[in-house]
Amino acid sequence: MAKSNYPNKLDTSVEIPVIRDNITEIGSDVLNSLRSAIFNIEKALGINPQGATGNTVAARLSNALDENGNILKEALDRSNVLSGPITDSDVSKVAAIDESKLRLNYPTQLLQDEISVLDNKIELFIATLEELNAILSAHVHPDAVNRHYAQAITAVAADVEESSSATMTLEDGSLQEVLEEIYNAHINYTGEGIELENNSHQALQLFYNNDDTSDLIPSSSVQGAIDDLAALEGQSVRNSNLNFNSNGIVRTGSVYDEFEDEDVGTILVEANLITYDAPDDSSKHIISFSEGPTPLADPKPFDVLTILDSPDEDDNKEYVISKVELTVDGDMNNVEVFGGPSYEITVGTTAKITRSIYSTYNENGLNCAVRPRYLKSNTPDIQVAHPNAATIISSGIKPENLLDGSVDTIALEIDGGDSVEIPLYNSNYENQTIDTIVHAINEYVVENKLNILAYKLRSLRCFELAISHILPNFREDSKNRTIKLVEASSNDASEILGMSYLLDREVEGSAGNAYHINGRLYEDFGQIKEYSSSSVSISSGTTDIDSITAEFIIDGVRAGDLCVIEGSSDSDDDGTYRIHSLDNDILTLDSSGSALSGELSEDSSVFIVRCTAPIGEMEFEEIDGLIMIDVFVDEEKNIHFQRKAEMTGTLQSGTFYAVVSDTSAGFIVDGDDYTLHVDSSGMAYLEQNPSGSVGAEVFVGGTGRYKVFSNDGMAYVVLDVYTTDLPTGSKSCNLVGYNSVSRSVLHLCRGIYSSKLGFILGDLTPGVGGAIPRLIDKRTTGTTDDTIISEPFLERYIQGPRNELRGSGIIRAASIDSAVDNADGTCTITVNPGVLVVNGVRFEYLGVQELLYRYGEDETDLNNFYIALDGFGCLTIENEVDTDTTGIAPTFVSPFSNQVVAHLGYVEPDGIGSTLTPTDLRLFVDHLDYKIIADITVANDQRFGHFTDIKTAVDYARMFSKMFPDMGTPSVFIKEGVYEVSETILIDFDLEIRGSGANTVIQRSGDMLNATMLSHAGDSYAIEGSVFLVGGDVDPYDYNTFDSGSSDNIVNGVTFKDFTYKQPDGGASDAIEGAVINIIQEVNNDPSSEYSNTMFRVLNVNFLGIGRGATADTVEGVSGRWDEPYEMAIRLGYGADKDEYFGNLVVDGCYFSFMGFGDGAVYLDRGCVYKNVIITNNISMKTSYSASQVPGDTSGYSYGIVSNESLYDVPSDFYGLIEAGNTSDDQY
Repeated sequence: MAKSNYPNKLDTSVEIPVIRDNITEIGSDVLNSLRSAIFNIEKALGINPQGATGNTVAARLSNALDENGNILKEALDRSNVLSGPITDSDVSKVAAIDESKLRLNYPTQLLQDEISVLDNKIELFIATLEELNAILSAHVHPDAVNRHYAQAITAVAADVEESSSATMTLEDGSLQEVLEEIYNAHINYTGEGIELENNSHQALQLFYNNDDTSDLIPSSSVQGAIDDLAALEGQSVRNSNLNFNSNGIVRTGSVYDEFEDEDVGTILVEANLITYDAPDDSSKHIISFSEGPTPLADPKPFDVLTILDSPDEDDNKEYVISKVELTVDGDMNNVEVFGGPSYEITVGTTAKITRSIYSTYNENGLNCAVRPRYLKSNTPDIQVAHPNAATIISSGIKPENLLDGSVDTIALEIDGGDSVEIPLYNSNYENQTIDTIVHAINEYVVENKLNILAYKLRSLRCFELAISHILPNFREDSKNRTIKLVEASSNDASEILGMSYLLDREVEGSAGNAYHINGRLYEDFGQIKEYSSSSVSISSGTTDIDSITAEFIIDGVRAGDLCVIEGSSDSDDDGTYRIHSLDNDILTLDSSGSALSGELSEDSSVFIVRCTAPIGEMEFEEIDGLIMIDVFVDEEKNIHFQRKAEMTGTLQSGTFYAVVSDTSAGFIVDGDDYTLHVDSSGMAYLEQNPSGSVGAEVFVGGTGRYKVFSNDGMAYVVLDVYTTDLPTGSKSCNLVGYNSVSRSVLHLCRGIYSSKLGFILGDLTPGVGGAIPRLIDKRTTGTTDDTIISEPFLERYIQGPRNELRGSGIIRAASIDSAVDNADGTCTITVNPGVLVVNGVRFEYLGVQELLYRYGEDETDLNNFYIALDGFGCLTIENEVDTDTTGIAPTFVSPFSNQVVAHLGYVEPDGIGSTLTPTDLRLFVDHLDYKIIADITVANDQRFGHFTDIKTAVDYARMFSKMFPDMGTPSVFIKEGVYEVSETILIDFDLEIRGSGANTVIQRSGDMLNATMLSHAGDSYAIEGSVFLVGGDVDPYDYNTFDSGSSDNIVNGVTFKDFTYKQPDGGASDAIEGAVINIIQEVNNDPSSEYSNTMFRVLNVNFLGIGRGATADTVEGVSGRWDEPYEMAIRLGYGADKDEYFGNLVVDGCYFSFMGFGDGAVYLDRGCVYKNVIITNNISMKTSYSASQVPGDTSGYSYGIVSNESLYDVPSDFYGLIEAGNTSDDQY
């Protein structure tokens, strides 16, 4: 405390400090200084220094002294000094008065002696003081020792206060203050916020006696002992993890907000007032929000409600939510939690809701995308998404529905900034895809230096769009890194992108998204380095960042790393750049269209992020071809790339474009040399060099992705093809392998790089030149692979069933809901969700609504097309392919005939805007234990068959040979049970339909019960009312089309066998007319024609009528016909000219009852030419009666199997008609 110097000295600002408003902190020192000065003044002046009341000190002095301090004459006169007697006390000590004039008590000599004595004593006193000064100086010297014993120093008792800040240095102060600081901030340090710079002891200061453990723990300090144990145990734990976990991305776990440094999930509902009823004995409790706050995002069960400020501390904790109730406006009403508070509510208590920290990790973490360059064609970097960065992901994207100029824009707010509107449509492509969208976004991102990048993400819905921030959220950052989707000012495409559920929702990153490499879990990525304005500066007018104290090379920065500038004085400088080149003192950034022009301040930062693989290092290598590359991350969290294979030779011929995009694991490795051949017929095969052994041929003549196998069939290459026609000539490509990516790293992606062009190849659309880069996602999600699971387990439970038993097909649903021709060359298609298997891999397909597909240039360019789901679970649609190379007889097959897909349907556009009826091509392969795969099986219980409807099965069989060209004639097997047919089943191809025997029963139903409605030209014969119509592309309900009813696809013939046809009982059959089996297919009379060998067989079939019209009252005179309606069992031919031949029919082993119209159950149409008709070994009962209608009465007409009218009424020509070995009741 400073004390006043007055009256000995005048005080300065040290003793009495100057006070400045709002700057100087006024404490006791200031007040006490003033107090000391006042006291000193009072002591100097004494009591009543002014004299008389009302007077002042100055007035009193001026009565005796002049301005110079001399005594006024008037004062002397008033004092009577000169006129009165003068005594010794009245004379000044310096008055010059001669001694003789004075009357002295002592002589001056005596006084001189006294002075001499005093002078000696003063000298002795001074010497003593100097001696004491020397002793005191030695005592107080800083280097003096043993100056005091501790027992001679007294410490004052003080209250001890705990401190969260440990004392780490000795500050100025008294011994008392030092001791108090040691007790408060060392002995009683709370441990809060403990770290290297805030602790009371370091473990290395603590002794550890290792006498009994020195063989394992050599250190003798606690720190050393712990380090020894960690090294020992850590290696053991790592080895254990490595033995039980393979390298991969962890799917689920806990995440937290690192920017806020909180171990909690995203806030869904901010702190708001709550109420709840008194606790009871139930296991759940309802907590209501008094003010109905609007959630930032919808809470869900198992999110967390936290009570914040209840006076009962036991209630201030987290509660897991059981159920959420919102108002009709989407505001919070209440939540039900598991458990609940223990005490009654106190008014004013609040709570918040946060997302559970236990969740699915960022799906886009470590995903790869090609980063474009501004106004450059080369793409030298593959960028990897940061797992902890803010990410938005689409759900059900429909890129085909983008419309240029009307639906083509997405708007984002990044890091809380202004909305940025990004165009999505790529006019170079007629069909928009996820690849074109990703590339369009990324070109805009690079041009505008945005802190995001778009990715193509593999997901449940095949592929989705993901957009991730460059930077994660981390505590050292100056802002929260976020992405927010908002509605664009015009042409908003958020709904088509499948992102409308994210509108106006701010998404931030979360830390903790983990991946596993070599026994260790990593939760960070990018090796982020932050530089402040004190270490780097912007070189204005250039694209350089200069070092002040940084050493870029030593810091590990490399070309291709990303540089994020934040807080430049010119906001145009802010954003993300690629580092073009560098030395230790200068970073040169890739051009973004303008030079840097601002300056960095104390609030500015420059971040360097390691998240790219610099594949551009291979640019201009002397390679006459393409390079297959792999990108991976190692255990140092570094991104690298590795050459997988080199490919020379182009697979381009005419409009045929193809490139090898992938290989199976462990194939085309170091030392392997293969050649892929594609010939002019569209067949591809692999040849091993130099042995010359070749693999199986695969048809690759349609657009799509194909696997071409090695000679042993155990490995393959993947061939991506785009074509509108077969190759015009043979082409080949040589593949030479390099080392594969090791299991010691985490494989991320694969791509095809052209060192000559300097970019990753992509879309093969002619005229575009692979400008849209494409990568294959190689990330492994999950940490259990075939190296962890034992070989017997893999063989028994995975490889066996998948590779030996499973093909491709539908487990349930996945139907084509609608297909509408838009009359402009496009169709709008909706496919329902379902579960399917493709090549043994199960997918849950989520469906698609109103997907556009272009089948032709316009409504006149009609091309039938197939719809399927491929090996990624993705919907794929392609026009059918003509495999005829002669151009004489087009042979259309499925474009997926040699691809691994699950067919869904076949669509035939009409170009007139109709709602089309696709052919259902779904092959149900669920419950394989109940199915016989050799046949297309129909069963009433779908678990036992592929179909439950005969017509659907026949329609599928019609397409079977187109989907599987190498397969022969399919057969339809109908299991036991009763099957209803409501519409005519057209058979226009080679087919065998067979039942399991008499217990397979077929009946008419629906409109087929009233075939009279279908009679042609008013005739009652109802020829059109057939259950099975065998012939060509005709209208089954229009007899007038039957004259062109022969099909080119019926070559070998059609067989019906081993089932029962039965008319329904009761009145339901009263109106049935027509035939059960109606054959209108001609046979060629030319023996050299393949169609001359077409055969039709009806074997072991029971035809059971119910006796309609079979009474005496309904007999039509002598003809013996029954009254209509009537139904023939078999009808052959149609009323045609005799130059058309029918026949090659065998009817054997059948049973007929109440079939026909009274003169035979088999009707050969009138006026035709028949050859080779054999009807033998059949039984006909109640199909032909005598006039008396009495069984056994032979007095009437005797007919047999073939209708008499066929033979006599309107004569036909017969060549080789045999009706023998039959029996009927009219023969009794």
